[in-house]
Amino acid sequence: MHMFGYGFGYGWVGMLLNMLFWVFLFVGLIFLANRITNKDDENIAFKILDEKLASGEITEAEYKHKRDILKGAQKG
Repeated sequence: MHMFGYGFGYGWVGMLLNMLFWVFLFVGLIFLANRITNKDDENIAFKILDEKLASGEITEAEYKHKRDILKGAQKG
């Protein structure tokens, strides 16, 4: 029953669904922002690894091993 003509008649279910929508939207935006910012960090790690190989600080075997570790961390 509507008192004073307020609301759309969804009751507590509508209020719960509305709240869940905003929570999921907020969490999704945080997740998306986190993914975008972390991608740059991973690229920096690969660039540093490339520079160390080019300067001779690490061998090609070490380079491949560390690159595989970084790729594994990237997937996880």
